[in-house]
Amino acid sequence: MSTVDESKAEADRARAKLEATLETVRERTQPQALLGSATEEARKQAMKVGVAALSNGRFRPVLALGVAATSIAYLFRNPILKALNKRLGQGEQHD
Repeated sequence: MSTVDESKAEADRARAKLEATLETVRERTQPQALLGSATEEARKQAMKVGVAALSNGRFRPVLALGVAATSIAYLFRNPILKALNKRLGQGEQHD
């Protein structure tokens, strides 16, 4: 193979790698992907706070109860909203 052919092959490989990288970036920066990442991070943080509050529960039981209730309400907000909307006669309409 000549150096020109080798250079063309190397350029084609680099182009394919760049296109794959750009596709990965496009997928990761879509609003749905960003929202999913943010939601997952918020859940992790809520669980960390809840665990910390429960571990300190014997020192501050009211605070631990409040944090645990808030964390549970946040994690299960969609089912809670659906149940409340059904109970109030608004069907499945909620954000």
